[in-house]
Amino acid sequence: GIALVTNPRVLFLDEPTSGLDSYTANEVMTVVKGLDSSGVTICATIHSPSQYTFHLFDRLIMLVRGQVVYFGPTREATAFAISNSPRVKEMTKGYNDAEFLVDLVTEADRQGMGAGIADAYQKSSLREQNETILEKYISSAHQVTLNADIQAELATKSSTVTPWYWGLRTLIKYRTPKNWTDPNFLGPRIGDKILIGLLIMTLYLGKGDNFAQDNLINIASVLFLMVVLPAFGASTYVPSLVSERALFVRERNDGLYYTVTYLLAKMCDELVLGALATCGVTAFVYFGIQLQGEWVCFWIGYYVSLCVGIVLAYFVASISPNMDVANALLPLYCITLMFFMGFLFRLQDIPPWWYWYSFISFPKYTFGALMANQFGEVDPPFNDTTFLEYYGLDTIDKWTYIGYAALFFIFFFLSTLAVMSLRTYQSR
Repeated sequence: GIALVTNPRVLFLDEPTSGLDSYTANEVMTVVKGLDSSGVTICATIHSPSQYTFHLFDRLIMLVRGQVVYFGPTREATAFAISNSPRVKEMTKGYNDAEFLVDLVTEADRQGMGAGIADAYQKSSLREQNETILEKYISSAHQVTLNADIQAELATKSSTVTPWYWGLRTLIKYRTPKNWTDPNFLGPRIGDKILIGLLIMTLYLGKGDNFAQDNLINIASVLFLMVVLPAFGASTYVPSLVSERALFVRERNDGLYYTVTYLLAKMCDELVLGALATCGVTAFVYFGIQLQGEWVCFWIGYYVSLCVGIVLAYFVASISPNMDVANALLPLYCITLMFFMGFLFRLQDIPPWWYWYSFISFPKYTFGALMANQFGEVDPPFNDTTFLEYYGLDTIDKWTYIGYAALFFIFFFLSTLAVMSLRTYQSR
């Protein structure tokens, strides 16, 4: 049914009657036979067909160990087998045509005569007729006047896929509401943020406006946690991509949407929900701890960290062969980022041969933005200097740093798109 939505010219079916009783199998194949009237060519393998189903097929091809033993009209297959088998007389009773042919070829193969039947076909006039017909088709292909629809199909220079905007609209219309009403989808994306936010707020309750030297590290720790936890929490989003991989591959191959359409729909699901969740969490954290600066900056900094974490999780999921590898790679990478944020290890104290890594640590920028937001108006003294100067953040602009962090979202999104577009995720 899914394959027929795209109105294909050729439909391949692998044992479409498996598990069906003979009556239902006949019904199914009668419907399939009806498709050829609309210009669809059906190629099917079939298991133990009834006499009725067998003769619905126009042409039959039989293989033994990869070699063709018959290729021609279905109605002539039995006669061809009889004329090319020395043991056929003792096998002609109690068989329908399909059973007769299968048993004959199987028995011949078991007795080592399979190659002989294949040779008989290769030397037959039937094969010569097939070759002649094929050559005729090829030679006349450029001389045939096709109808307008077929000409349009043959003139197509790229894959036929639903327009990206239509696919995006359809995914958002049907899959997004399903996800947003699924407790299994909502729980890991909202519950963890609320619980961790409550924990942080109650631990540091009312400490955000206390600029005493012995409390400054506490405030910086809050800001550090608020940008680190979204990166670590990104593992929540890995299963979303890995578990849907088979579905994505099938639907993309069927031309239902482009890879970018699928990713944009996933981002819509995650980012809209994330915006609402982070808005509430940052509100009670910010006002409960009594942090300083602008709440909007605090929220956007936390939200951008979450967005980068989500698309980072998608990137790791796209390059990983399975869930276990993805769940190992993501935390490992996030741990390395912590050392280059400028809090656990001050930026100016990082060895020169490792300093380059700080430029590609996205939490460094959101942490710097939140620090500048908190202490930008009142930079308290700390260790014979000011607190921002101690961490090398006294000259930064908070909005510029948030912009730098947002660039990582674009980078990981494009990287994920490239990987998902180029990888097949299936091997034969």
